Amino acid sequence: MSTRIKISTDHLEQVYRQLSDEGYTLDEISSEIDSEFRNFLYKQHSMDRETFQKLEELRGTEIDHNKIEYIDGKGRKDQINIEKNLKSAELTGLILGDGYLQERSGRQGTSSYRLVVTVHQDENRLQKNAKNLLYSLTDKQPSIHDLKDCKATQIVLYSKEIVKELKKLGLQPGDKIMNQVNIPRWIKDDRKYMKKCLRGLVDTDGTIYRQTTDDRIIIQFKNFSEPLRLDFKHMCASLGYSPSGAGKYTVQIAGQRQVQEFIDEIAPIKATKISF
Repeated sequence: MSTRIKISTDHLEQVYRQLSDEGYTLDEISSEIDSEFRNFLYKQHSMDRETFQKLEELRGTEIDHNKIEYIDGKGRKDQINIEKNLKSAELTGLILGDGYLQERSGRQGTSSYRLVVTVHQDENRLQKNAKNLLYSLTDKQPSIHDLKDCKATQIVLYSKEIVKELKKLGLQPGDKIMNQVNIPRWIKDDRKYMKKCLRGLVDTDGTIYRQTTDDRIIIQFKNFSEPLRLDFKHMCASLGYSPSGAGKYTVQIAGQRQVQEFIDEIAPIKATKISF
């Protein structure tokens, strides 16, 4: 039997008003408690004891609540273990392309941890694929946030354990450009993993388009981390493709036979709108 905590909507609204007056946004509260606060506030979800303790610490005072006992393990918080496999290789590509890990100290001595993957708001298949990958690897449903200042959607998981597991896979929290990130060695040592990682990279920081001048299809990957661009070229070359430079921060595949082979073998979702 496991215990979860249920807080009434009225009490949660009081907590939110207090924290909002202190300058916290909903996303910041979620980061501080390593869980999606909206689910408790608007959907009346119960929370585990660890999350409840973090919320009380963040508020600074006790919160009225009820305890709910679950039988047969319902509501139990399982240990997260993300292994090196095809799914985690693709997720690594998504994160390195247009995502990040956050690991920072928060207010009142707390810490916040989250994983964010960003895709275009119109790319519904990319959103669905990223959500399914995250859920299958972590057994946690990510939250979705449309950004107001641009046509982008963030797919977010708040979890210290998930960030720890992804760090074990070779991903670094923080600014990817400042860190000049690259592809973890375990991916570059395995052809199957390279293919999945390339799919993730192209589906985030890649572009597949048809030139209006000569009707040729071009695959481009643009990123401001030089080691990552070099790794992209290395993985492509290892798989038999011949990428070339296309500007200071861009790598491309332009030979039409190789473009078609890349699309057939790597199967990026962005290529589904392209026909030869």
